[in-house]
Amino acid sequence: MFLLEKLESQIKQYPQSIIFTDGDDPRVMRAARRYLSAKFGEPILIGNAPKIKATASNLNIDIEPVTIIDPENAEETDDLVERMKNIPPYDGKTTDEIRSYLKDPRYFGTMLLESGQADTLLAGASIRARSAMLPLIELLPRNDFNKEITSMILLDTRNPGIGSNGLLLLADTLVHPMPTESILAENSVSVAKICEQLVRDKPRVAMLSYTNVHINSNNPSTKRMQNAVQHAQDLARSINLPCDIAGEMQVDVALDSSIARLKEHHDLLNGNANILVFPNLDAANISLKMLQIVSDIRTYGPILIGFEQAAGCITRSMQSKDIYGTAILLAYLALHNSLLDPLDNGSDPLPQ
Repeated sequence: MFLLEKLESQIKQYPQSIIFTDGDDPRVMRAARRYLSAKFGEPILIGNAPKIKATASNLNIDIEPVTIIDPENAEETDDLVERMKNIPPYDGKTTDEIRSYLKDPRYFGTMLLESGQADTLLAGASIRARSAMLPLIELLPRNDFNKEITSMILLDTRNPGIGSNGLLLLADTLVHPMPTESILAENSVSVAKICEQLVRDKPRVAMLSYTNVHINSNNPSTKRMQNAVQHAQDLARSINLPCDIAGEMQVDVALDSSIARLKEHHDLLNGNANILVFPNLDAANISLKMLQIVSDIRTYGPILIGFEQAAGCITRSMQSKDIYGTAILLAYLALHNSLLDPLDNGSDPLPQ
C-alpha cells in the first residue's frame, strides 16, 4: 500500500477542510472535486466565482458541490479586516487598504486559515511561488522552534530500495537561496520530526554536498554543511528526537549502500538516507525539476515549515494528481498538528 492510501483512511475518519487560493486553475478544480468526492473534507476554492464556474463548465468539471468564496463580495470580509488590522505589518493600514488586500485570493485565503475557518491551505498553482508565499509568511503565526520559514517535499519513488520503502523527504526546495547553518539545522530537525510519524521510520538525514566529509576543505559551502551537521545533531539531542544526521556527503553515497562502501564512506546512514538536505536552492530546485521530468516519481509539496498551521505552496508545473496528493498530505499534517513544531511534545489523541 502506498503512503497516500494509508493517509486517506485516517482523513476519511477525521475530515479536514482545505483552502485552494488558486481556485480558477483547472488543475486545482479537478483536485478539489476529487478531494470532496473522496470525503476527505470541505475544499474551498477562492477566486472570481463567475470565472471559476465558467471555466469548470467549459471543461466539464463538476464543481457544483464545491464551496466557492469570491473575495469581491464575501460575507467574511468584515471580520477578516478587523483581524488583519492587528497583525504587523498591517496594523498601520487603513480599513480601505486592508479591504483592498483582501480582494486578492492569496490574502483572503490566508486570513481564512489564520482565523480558523479552515484546517489547511494550498497556494501557488498559477503564480510564482514567491508571490504565493508572501501573505503566508506575513500573516500566519509561527511556531517557537523555527526562526525562519523553510520547506520540504515528499517524493514517492515507488522503489522500495530507496529511503523508507521508496519514500524520500527533500529540504529546502523552495524558500532560501543560500540557507545558513542555523536554517539548515532547524529545517533538518523539523523534517525529521515529521518523517518519524509520516513514514513510520527512524529519520536518517543526509546533509548533501559534492564532497564526502572533506575535513580539510576550504570551500565555504562544504564547511557550512559540515557545521550544519553538528548544529542539527545538537538540536535533535536537545529535544530528545531520535534520528541519525550525517554529512557532508554526495547524494549517491546517501542513497546507495554499495556506493557508500565503494567510496569507503562510513557513517550511521549506511547509504540509506530518507531525508536529503540540500546546500542551496540551486541544487534543490534543479534536482527536483529534473526528477519530475525524467522519471515517473510522484512529488507532493512543498510543505512550508515553521508555521503553527499546515500550509503548502506548490509550483506552477504540478499536475492535478500531485496537487490532490499534496492536499492529502496537508490534511494529514493538519490532523496531526503537533508534528509541525519540534518543541511540541504533547500526546496526539489520534492514531498515527
